[in-house]
Amino acid sequence: LNFRALARVSDIRKQLRHHLKRMRIPIVATDSSDRTGVALRKAITAGFFANAVKAVPAGGYTFIRASGGSAETLHVHPTSVLFRATLPYLVFHNTQRTDRVWIQEVTKIDTIEWLTELAPHFYELRTKGVGA
Repeated sequence: LNFRALARVSDIRKQLRHHLKRMRIPIVATDSSDRTGVALRKAITAGFFANAVKAVPAGGYTFIRASGGSAETLHVHPTSVLFRATLPYLVFHNTQRTDRVWIQEVTKIDTIEWLTELAPHFYELRTKGVGA
């Protein structure tokens, strides 16, 4: 998520509210639960499942399923609203390389099970101590 884009969304929302009030069109509240937000985040996760990352104790993120044993550390870009947040799992759309590898357009994944549910062909949940 990009701060400037969210600020623009807020501005457009205010404009729409103003026009609705001016035209005397009733403003109807939607469901206050987070179901819509969860559904949207799940849809984004389903589309970008290969770009799923997990937080690492040293800071930053690594791919959940790394190809070729790559353990490169990724960082949320400073322009993201999630820059200061440390969330266990994210998906992202874009990377930018400077002195670090920055991930942009990031979205929170609520649980690791989302990945096994939405992309079972790519992820499988392993139980600790089972297997080798």
